[in-house]
Amino acid sequence: RLFSNPILTFLKLLRKKDYYNTNGMHLRYFICNIRFNKLSRVLGFTIPIGVFGPGLVIPHFGTIVVGPGNKIGSYCVLHTSTCITAGQKRIGDCFYLSSGAKVIGDVAIGNNVSVGANSLVNRSFEIDNVLIGGVPAKVIKESLPWYERDGEEFKRRIELCESLKNKI
Repeated sequence: RLFSNPILTFLKLLRKKDYYNTNGMHLRYFICNIRFNKLSRVLGFTIPIGVFGPGLVIPHFGTIVVGPGNKIGSYCVLHTSTCITAGQKRIGDCFYLSSGAKVIGDVAIGNNVSVGANSLVNRSFEIDNVLIGGVPAKVIKESLPWYERDGEEFKRRIELCESLKNKI
């Protein structure tokens, strides 16, 4: 506990809270919810349950706001000072949201899309493997998924997670 990572603790509590909520474990949900809310305030994260698929990555402390009602795929990365407003957004797997970026409106975004720093996404980008950026956002170039672009270790971890998911 002395050297625990609070972001990993937050992510574990997010998954536990979702599990307890869907399986009717009301007392465990209540206790988990208290710990989750306290840690959310400390870290500056506002993330509801049931929005993200497995493998959410939050590399740093800082303000992250995600509204309810959205469906965001697996292996997404959220940096600091980001906002995904409430609504009916459909965002694919391996989404990468850089610092200061905002996603507003009911949009659909494809797989392996990276959003540049301080960008504003207010329309749909249903194409895969692109980097978008600007205010308002536009396609800048084709891009590799973040886990391939950022190093072999991330790619190895995602392949390991996928193989475990297939075994289960």
